Amino acid sequence: MVARKTHADAAHTGGIQGLARRFLYWWRGLLSLLVERTVASARTLRSRAEVRTTEPLRRPLVVWLGAIAILIGAIAGVALASPGTARESAVLGGVTAVIWALLRLLIMQLSARGALARDTAAIRGAWGLGSVVWLLGITPELRMLAWAVSGLLTGFALRRLGADGRQVRVCVGIAWGAQALVTVGIWLARNAIVAVLLSR
Repeated sequence: MVARKTHADAAHTGGIQGLARRFLYWWRGLLSLLVERTVASARTLRSRAEVRTTEPLRRPLVVWLGAIAILIGAIAGVALASPGTARESAVLGGVTAVIWALLRLLIMQLSARGALARDTAAIRGAWGLGSVVWLLGITPELRMLAWAVSGLLTGFALRRLGADGRQVRVCVGIAWGAQALVTVGIWLARNAIVAVLLSR
């Protein structure tokens, strides 16, 4: 009975690993395509050509693509997690990622100043482009990587849309910094509570 159960667990784990490998190969190809397109767009830095390459970022489609990428990443993380505690952690991580993605957009809109504050389409478009990398967020480690890369992509998109460098640093810094501060604060509070409980 034990041997039969172990064999089933091994088969289940192998199937998950194979599915995860195929998913990561697909994601790597998509990311490579995105990078190639971004580099190609970045080379067109003159007058009308620049306007044409930045205009798609203002379209609602970019926002929807980002939102869908976040949901797919969260769902894929749950589907690929092993049953039990790992799956519960994946559900919590996915829900947290979705909530924070929406909060980052809200914080960016509230913290924007000057011309950027009036250009809400640019903020939403940059957020959408930065959110595409959340397709990768299927594990805690990959979510951390996606969080960092999404910040860089969002800042890059805002600069491409004509936002001032200082405005971009403030807007993106507050949005991503707020999440980092809250996450670290929760971690410290949790460990402090555990330390108090263990010392009794």
